[in-house]
Amino acid sequence: MSEDGRLKINFNVTFPAVSCEHLEVGVQDIIGHRRANVTGTVKKLTENSMGQWVEMHSKVGVLEEIQSTQEDQFMQGLVKVATTEEEEEKGGDHDYDYEPIKEVDLKWIYDKKVVPDANRKERDGLYKSVKFTREWLEDSEGVLDEYGEHEAAVEVTPTNYEALTQRFPLLVLDFHAPWCSHCRAFAPTYEAVSYIFNIAPHVPDMEKSGRAKGHKGQHAEQIPQVPVELETGQQATKFLNNEVNFPHIQKMLFGQVNCFKYADFCQQHGVAGYPSVRIIRDGRDSMKDGMYEAYEGPRTVKDMVVYFTHLAKQVIGLDFLSLDRDEARRKGPRQHKRDVRQREPGRQGVEVGENKPGVLYKMNGCTLVGHVSGRRVPGILRFSLEGDTSFDARQVNMSHVIHHFSFGPRLDDKWHKYLLKYNQAHPRKEERIPQVGWRYEQTFTSDRPFMTYEHFARVVSTTFKYLNGVDFPAYEFSVSSNSFTHGKQTIEADPNEHERALPSVAFRFDLAPLQIYITETRMGLGMYVVVLCAIIGGVYTIAGILDSVLLTGHQVVKKIRKKE
Repeated sequence: MSEDGRLKINFNVTFPAVSCEHLEVGVQDIIGHRRANVTGTVKKLTENSMGQWVEMHSKVGVLEEIQSTQEDQFMQGLVKVATTEEEEEKGGDHDYDYEPIKEVDLKWIYDKKVVPDANRKERDGLYKSVKFTREWLEDSEGVLDEYGEHEAAVEVTPTNYEALTQRFPLLVLDFHAPWCSHCRAFAPTYEAVSYIFNIAPHVPDMEKSGRAKGHKGQHAEQIPQVPVELETGQQATKFLNNEVNFPHIQKMLFGQVNCFKYADFCQQHGVAGYPSVRIIRDGRDSMKDGMYEAYEGPRTVKDMVVYFTHLAKQVIGLDFLSLDRDEARRKGPRQHKRDVRQREPGRQGVEVGENKPGVLYKMNGCTLVGHVSGRRVPGILRFSLEGDTSFDARQVNMSHVIHHFSFGPRLDDKWHKYLLKYNQAHPRKEERIPQVGWRYEQTFTSDRPFMTYEHFARVVSTTFKYLNGVDFPAYEFSVSSNSFTHGKQTIEADPNEHERALPSVAFRFDLAPLQIYITETRMGLGMYVVVLCAIIGGVYTIAGILDSVLLTGHQVVKKIRKKE
């Protein structure tokens, strides 16, 4: 028990089939107190290329607080989800209704603290792109669906993916699914960001060449439709390098992948949560080295534009913002150096304010080490996948290895061995035997989808009272484990109910009403004399027995020799 009367729970658990990106720890007690996404006292570790475990820092945000969705100032006054009655009148159409455009503060584009590396011309280009996008979103002929119709983001498929990664050194992909509520909410934002980088920088060139649709003041509404099947080769090179389709200074492309249509492709990339914004540099993805780079910053237009402007400046430069087509031709193509260094997990070097929203994760393998504190009442410690992301319950594998689990002060090996003198159980014996700490490795492997694990611990408070007056609290517990299929019937009844069917790993604990005291006492003088006499008497008795045995043996040997 800690000084404030709370119960400390220590753990060290590895999840071989789950990435650190979405894995979280929460604790809840029987009287309703709940702490979700505990990060202040928990470390996420993943293995690097040298086989060493390195810490993955927490997501952007205040520790141990549930972050509410940040309001997107850029989209204010542009979109309003239709009500149920309005949808019925429109025949179930989920398009947005547009309101008159409101002024948006774009001074941040010229703030060197927000966008520090861009020059004046590049800032002007970014400003124009953002303004073009606002006008496009307000255009009554433009259609920005809640989900489905992507006009600015390229549809990426398993058969055109390789060709796109070879053409664009920087490929940003939004992996989404139609049943995902977070995907539907994020779709307008991602579409706006895609327009800012995919189309808006080239609108002036499109208008000069007569490619802009409509009359003056309107802009091109979509990029060329990339074929679903576009195998690498001469045909793909001819299409992607065609100046009419993609300007040669366009080195960054925003795309989207429908994981309902291309489930196997998403599974190969280790995508289990949606939406997942992944960054592919020079074609290096999770299928190449088991690593993937994810965007973890706020999902607002401003925050994403700031980050990807930083990223583009670092990787490919910002010529696509500052140069028109004629200037780019005169200047010639910029040489791009491919990064061939070994990738290591951790936050990437692009900083936005005090944060680094880009994180490189290992596709599989995460160890959670730390402790949480809860009230001294029955409760649950749960390891689960949570956050502002929807997950495919069929793809979640919660197999885990328990290295350590205990209550109260974390004991080192010396103290643990010392306390075992008073504990008749041994940590390697069968379950349900009382123990001071779960200190041996035990693996729980999921052999089918929807597997959930629950470990039940019956905790008994044990206090060691020493001669010097110090009380040392410890906790013995017996544990039993159970696994079962959770959520399969829910998904079969409604394929969209993945949130209710997510598997997890839970440690349920219950404190026994009794408490054990083990007191260390001094031996009195009388007891000391009795024990000493008992020892002397015992030694004398054993010596007499040995003497008798030796004497008898000696006599037997003498008789045998006389007969001979």
